[in-house]
Amino acid sequence: MRRETDAVDWRRVTSLDPNQYPLFPNLAAVPRTIFTNPHLIVEKFLPEREGDLYCLRNWIGLGDVGENVRAFSEQPIVKAAVAFGHTPVPVPAELTAWRQAIGMDYGKIDYVMPAGRLVVLDVNPTPTYRGPDPHPLLQSATQSMAQALLKTL
Repeated sequence: MRRETDAVDWRRVTSLDPNQYPLFPNLAAVPRTIFTNPHLIVEKFLPEREGDLYCLRNWIGLGDVGENVRAFSEQPIVKAAVAFGHTPVPVPAELTAWRQAIGMDYGKIDYVMPAGRLVVLDVNPTPTYRGPDPHPLLQSATQSMAQALLKTL
C-alpha cells in the first residue's frame, strides 16, 4: 500500500504544516532523505492515550499560580482546533521540578505523560491561545496570575 508521504521529495522540504506532521509506523519507515535535510527533525512519537483518544496536557502559569489541563482528540497531533474535554488535572511533581530546573517562572508548557512518565513537547515563555474564545480555564489562569502579580505590588 502506497502512503501519501511516498511521493514527497524530502530533500526539498523546508517546512511542514504543523497540522499535518507525518507519522511513520516505525523508524525503519522514515525515508532516509529526511535525516539528511537540515530543515527537518525526526522525533519519536510518544502519545498519551486514554482509550481511543489522544491526550495533551498544558500548564500555563506564573510562579506557583496557574492552570494545568488535559485535552483530548481523535487526532494523533492534538491542536486547539481539534481538542475537546479540557479538564483540570494536578500538576505532576516532575513538571514542577523540571520547570524549576530550567528557571521557568512564567509561560506555557505542552507535555504528555505516557506510562506516567513526563515528556515535554514544547516550552513557550510568551504563550498565546488560539482555541475557542473565551475559554473558561484560560480565564481562570489569567485571573489567578493577575491576583498573584497584584500581591507583589
